[in-house]
Amino acid sequence: GDLASLLGSGVLASTEKRAVMGIGGGLGMSEQADKMTGGANSVFLRVKKTPSKPGGGRLIWDDPSVLMQRSDYYAYNGDHYGAINPAHHNYNAGAITRDPMKIAKFSGSSNEIMFRNGIDLLGAEAPSRIVCHTAAERSSILASLTSRGITHLGGKPVEDVLCTEADYYS
Repeated sequence: GDLASLLGSGVLASTEKRAVMGIGGGLGMSEQADKMTGGANSVFLRVKKTPSKPGGGRLIWDDPSVLMQRSDYYAYNGDHYGAINPAHHNYNAGAITRDPMKIAKFSGSSNEIMFRNGIDLLGAEAPSRIVCHTAAERSSILASLTSRGITHLGGKPVEDVLCTEADYYS
């Protein structure tokens, strides 16, 4: 989606939280299915090796412990729509895990780690890198954050966190 809008809200918010915030639907990949599985109260991330092709619009946590220190995550090494509802056909008690060592080895392209409610993008849970599509997008985001007095993300200067696809893949 739109990185500037996402960072403007300061939070990567679950479907349920976005509704409470007055942000309309249609932003998530499977909002309706997630409502049935119980996954709508979580945000979804994926375990990936460093991407080998441009894609821009990426939030990257180089140190997974930043998020894994939370107590509210769970994960699947495949797409189960964040299922926590045992009555739903996507729920799989044998596949769901909270074991960080298992999660670190996830290789399924549709793996998912769910974090309840949302992730604070501007505070202690901030990503270590934010890959912007273009230099203009990076400049716009930098100006927006600076105008709000945000100079650091996750303890690092904003200038060091924001990069462009060209910088990231060079």
